[in-house]
Amino acid sequence: MVKESSKKNAVVKRYENDLREFADLRNAIVHNSTNPAFTIAEPHDSTVEKIKMIEEEIIHPRKVFPTFQKEVVIFQAGPSHASLPKVAALMH
Repeated sequence: MVKESSKKNAVVKRYENDLREFADLRNAIVHNSTNPAFTIAEPHDSTVEKIKMIEEEIIHPRKVFPTFQKEVVIFQAGPSHASLPKVAALMH
């Protein structure tokens, strides 16, 4: 599922390796128990937090706008308009 989703979802693609590792961890917890009273693996708190963070990004992805919103400045060519040094300074 992660492989297929990564083709369509940029967030899943960015965290594809982590999601595969989390899937392996989940499978170890659920399927590799030799005794119901014995857990073969438990996720660290930091792992749980990362899973929550990825979930949040998938459910509420960052929007292009306003993340990359910038003020657009327009200059006109001609003697009565902005000088080249002023334009260069603003571009810098």
